[in-house]
Amino acid sequence: MEYYCYISQTKVDQLLAELGEKNPIDWIEDTTKKSDKHASGGLSKLLAIFGADLSYGRSDVFQTKVTLKLDYVNKLKTVLKRLSPEVIELESISGVDFEPGKMYLYRNEFIVTKTDNDHLIAHLEAEDDNRKLVLHSSLKFFSESPVKDGAVRLHSTNYAFFTDQLPVTFETVFLFLSLKGAHVIGSPLYLKLSSRQDLLL
Repeated sequence: MEYYCYISQTKVDQLLAELGEKNPIDWIEDTTKKSDKHASGGLSKLLAIFGADLSYGRSDVFQTKVTLKLDYVNKLKTVLKRLSPEVIELESISGVDFEPGKMYLYRNEFIVTKTDNDHLIAHLEAEDDNRKLVLHSSLKFFSESPVKDGAVRLHSTNYAFFTDQLPVTFETVFLFLSLKGAHVIGSPLYLKLSSRQDLLL
């Protein structure tokens, strides 16, 4: 069972405003886009997401803020429907000529290399051949948020991920921000993963 463990609510709202969208939309598109030998159009996989009944947070556990989370699933789908012809699917980040402001679909194993408790940001990192993808992720937007009263509060089913570099495989659409040496810096629109009993994010 797959679910969104992270949706950047700030980024989703910003993109909706830029697109001039206020409500979820009906959308059909058969355009695909290719960038280079490392990438292919991400449209087909994103279309599968539109038809999937994915939740923001695991559906087999009690969820708080249910209405808010459902609202952001619908908002996210609206954004992806509008932007999907421009989202570039990557099999690897090695050798890719990233374009500023572009969004990329990617799947790999990530670990948390750093947590900024002052700004409540987690640094997620995936190693791919000669490059590393670093995603700056707001802790408050994880479905089982470890943030309470402005501080990080960990529990037994997320502690290993946030503190002991437990590797977790995510699918993500991320916004490319910059390239610093071998480090590709991005900001995730969402993180999707499969349910596992030892992990609650």
